[in-house]
Amino acid sequence: MRFSEVFDVRRDSSDDWFDPVLDRDTPLYVDPLLVFQDTDPRWAGAHESVIEFFRLALDHVRRAEGDPESSDWQQALKLMTFPEPAEFTLGMAIASPLGHGTRDVVSARMVGARPRSARRPKLTSST
Repeated sequence: MRFSEVFDVRRDSSDDWFDPVLDRDTPLYVDPLLVFQDTDPRWAGAHESVIEFFRLALDHVRRAEGDPESSDWQQALKLMTFPEPAEFTLGMAIASPLGHGTRDVVSARMVGARPRSARRPKLTSST
């Protein structure tokens, strides 16, 4: 069932909006880096906010000094877990539209990748 059917919205050829299927995932993937190319003022600080977020997570990993039991490591894991709200229904799920986002396995891999990332230069707003 599509959004337009549920809410009885009539579309014509001038409409440019996406009409999603509501009861299953739509195989549509959004490139999160496109927001940095948008000139709309509401996205003006987006790049710096994203850089600052990942800087904060990396600082927790550095302070943990490789100890997965430390509170800093656990905080980094929480920060690097990106759940997908069920109502998004984007991507591709096998059985239902209930996405999982990065889940625990992916966030653990990102946090565990610290030795390689520690050798890289610090993130800056111009990076």
